[in-house]
Amino acid sequence: MDELLEDFVAETREMLEALGGELISWEENPGDRTRLDSIFRFVHTVKGNCGFVDLPRLGALSHAAEDALSDVRAGRRGADAALVSAVLAVVDRIGDMVDAIEAGEIFPEGGDEALAAALQPAVAPVTALAPTAPAAQNTPRTAQPQRTIRIPVELLDKVMSGVSDMVLARNELARRLREGVAEPQVHEPFERLSAIIADVRDAMTRTRMQRIESLFSGLPRMVRDLAGELGKLAHVEIAGHDVELDREMVEIIRDPLTHIVRNAIDHGLESAATRRAIGKGEVGRLSVSARQTGNKILIDVVDDGRGIDEARLVEKAVAAGIVSPAEAVQLSRAQAYELMFEAGLSTAETVTAISGRGVGMDVVRANIERIGGSIEIDSTPGMGTRVTMRVPLTLTIIPAVTVGIGGQRFAIPRSSVEEIVHLAEGTLEIDEVGGAMLARIRDRRLPCLAAATVLRLSDQAADASRPVIVLRHAGGGYFALIVDEVFGHEELVIKPAAPAIIATGLYAGTTLTDDGHPILLLEVSGLARVGGLAVDALERRARLPDSGPALPRRTMQVLLFDALDGTRRAMPVGVLDRLEEVARKAVTIEGKRTLVTIRETILPLAGLASPDEAGETLRLLRLTDGSRELAYAVTEALDIRDVDAAVIAAGGAEDEDPIVLIDGIATRIVAPYQLFARHSGSPPRMAQPVCRLPAGDTWIQNFVRPMVEAAGYRVIADDAPEDADLAILAGNVAASPAREVIRLRTEPGETDCTGSEASIYRYDQAALMGALRRHAGRG
Repeated sequence: MDELLEDFVAETREMLEALGGELISWEENPGDRTRLDSIFRFVHTVKGNCGFVDLPRLGALSHAAEDALSDVRAGRRGADAALVSAVLAVVDRIGDMVDAIEAGEIFPEGGDEALAAALQPAVAPVTALAPTAPAAQNTPRTAQPQRTIRIPVELLDKVMSGVSDMVLARNELARRLREGVAEPQVHEPFERLSAIIADVRDAMTRTRMQRIESLFSGLPRMVRDLAGELGKLAHVEIAGHDVELDREMVEIIRDPLTHIVRNAIDHGLESAATRRAIGKGEVGRLSVSARQTGNKILIDVVDDGRGIDEARLVEKAVAAGIVSPAEAVQLSRAQAYELMFEAGLSTAETVTAISGRGVGMDVVRANIERIGGSIEIDSTPGMGTRVTMRVPLTLTIIPAVTVGIGGQRFAIPRSSVEEIVHLAEGTLEIDEVGGAMLARIRDRRLPCLAAATVLRLSDQAADASRPVIVLRHAGGGYFALIVDEVFGHEELVIKPAAPAIIATGLYAGTTLTDDGHPILLLEVSGLARVGGLAVDALERRARLPDSGPALPRRTMQVLLFDALDGTRRAMPVGVLDRLEEVARKAVTIEGKRTLVTIRETILPLAGLASPDEAGETLRLLRLTDGSRELAYAVTEALDIRDVDAAVIAAGGAEDEDPIVLIDGIATRIVAPYQLFARHSGSPPRMAQPVCRLPAGDTWIQNFVRPMVEAAGYRVIADDAPEDADLAILAGNVAASPAREVIRLRTEPGETDCTGSEASIYRYDQAALMGALRRHAGRG
């Protein structure tokens, strides 16, 4: 009997999913005999199965619905909205009873008589069904039924796990065969075995897939009920039933899709009276479609409603303190639409059971992006809105980058990796500012985290050749992650991790490498949050146009520091270039001007009232406004905090800096505008140096030129008439016109060339990069 009940529950659930849209479609087209027959078969099957499993109450309800539908099929009764609502109520009761049976609970008594009474016909003219309706000829369901059996999901997961283990064993065996000496006759059967395992793995992967129809089937009913509750008329069109997704993915995106559809009906579609007044049809149109593009599934939800009021959305965001008025005027239309995903923002006039609390779209985006997907919004005022979800085809197999951190191996989703650079390449610098790290990668400055610190592992690799991975987190912003080693790119079979591991927010799953070692898949946004990065602020800032550090913001990050006079001060991070340390002898006072020499550059020095304040070593903040530089002396850099940007923008009197309370301490904010104005005579930042390279030397063009450009030079040909700061030549060829020359010799033991021209062994990368930086400083 237990097995019969399990089969009854499973079969009824399958039929309920398939039935979701049939009733609504039948209500819209009563002459569609095909859909009427499908509904009739469902209640008839449930009634018959109840006799086998001894469920008389459920059987009686099904029998009542069967009688009503039988009258419609015989032409004795018309198919009106009242009958459809009554049948829907019975179907809902059947679903609730099946849930109770599965849970081993007793369904509450009462209510069945009212449901049966609602099925009885009212006194009204009878509308007979047409024998063959045109709509039935156009139904998209023409696929032939497939042979199927029911298998527990746990069994499928177990078989999938076994196939994955076979793949790992195959990969390990292949590695051993490559490393060792094997008989030639072994390779052919091994290749055949590999092909068989690959086919079995693909077949097992497909067993996890299911048609997206199961996700779409409940939408027509939901649209009908919600539109009726709101006093609107709505029709939904669904396309892409046959698209297949991983069954876990279907469940993950069910709630986000439901929320988006509810928003389209509530916020998007107008009432019938409003639509008439503006020349639209009374019935609002909603389209939900799915299609596959590569390894992504695109799900579109489109309505023909009022569209998004960009001005009102921005107004609400300003009122909620999400953006400042200064930020609001910079927003493009696409950036304004992004505000819909901010927590606490709603454009609804009143709070209802459906909307108005500002909770939902932020959670929708978080859930979609947590599985490696994205969500986009496009809208035309007065015409409608399109919301597009892009989600992975499957969660089980993903491309990943494997890395070493603290002596352990981890995986990072390849979709989150922007680029991988090394500290020794010359394109990357890491600075520490108030306990936080900033990575300068070419012309970009990104917040930086040390993976070993975030994961609380011992940092075993302290050398300067560690790789840095630029990662894109869920909101679209970027940060840099320092790891110990990058092993390579792999296709990994991902399995769920233990709840306690997932709860840390750092990991998205677990997997095994080809040699059988377990590794954890890192959650990129979780790394950023646990590492202390203000991900939400970074996301919003990344979506704003980059117009320089002096633009006012609602809040602005400042570096807290102790000045040489003992006071607490703060400097806006936007003007901070790096931290420097110099010897006391590097400071020169000329009349009222104080200067400091930092390597080959002389800069004005602020923050030092007299030479007596300087110790043997002086800490400096190196500042820039984009074209000029100056240095500011400090005792110690402390921390980075957020302050009101209006305070910094307004400042105090002409020669005074504003003072604010930070952590209960009166802190003087060094206003960049006044600071650079007082030192406006400082020399402009150096122009990009120019390097002349021989155009006909293939080796220099292919191997040396990338290093030269990475060091910040602009490259010109040896015959260009333009002046050059540096020329690089091979051997003893005639020198090209340039201020300085570097010659590359072919042997490591050769002596330098004549005069002051430097000579470097052509494969001594460290020496060449060092020379390039020195010459760039002098240029």
